[in-house]
Amino acid sequence: MKHSLPTVLLFLGLLSLSFCKKEVALPGSRQQKGAEATLGWRECVEFHDFDLTICLENASEYRCPCSLQCFWEGAVDFTLRVNGPGIDTSVTLTTNSNPPEAWHTKRIRNTTIDISDASNIDCSAYGDYPKYKVRVKLTQ
Repeated sequence: MKHSLPTVLLFLGLLSLSFCKKEVALPGSRQQKGAEATLGWRECVEFHDFDLTICLENASEYRCPCSLQCFWEGAVDFTLRVNGPGIDTSVTLTTNSNPPEAWHTKRIRNTTIDISDASNIDCSAYGDYPKYKVRVKLTQ
C-alpha cells in the first residue's frame, strides 16, 4: 500500500502524456506563411496563419479537347483535403467560369478557400494530372 500512491501518480502522468498530440508535417508538405500558395499534384501546404493543411488530392478534367470546337470551354474540378483542429474533410472546387459565382470557393468554419487553375498546360496535356497545379487563396 505504501507504493500505491506513487504508482497511481506515475500511471496518471504517463496517461496524460499519451493524450499530447505532436503536430507532424504530412508527407510531401511544405510550410507556408501568408494566405496564398500554389499546390502541385498530390502536394500539401501547411498554412500556419490559418492553422490548416491543404492537399491537392485529385482532379477531374472537363475542358474541351484539342480536336473539338466547343460552345463551352469546360472546367477542371480539384479535390482538396483540408485538415486542421477539428477539421478533416475533402472539398471539390471547380474552375468553371460560367456562371461567375460557380463553386470555386468554399467556406470551412471561419476560413474561405478560393482556387484557380495554375497548371499552364495546353489541351494536349489535359488529363496528365501530375502536371496540374492549383492556386489556393485563404481569407477569413
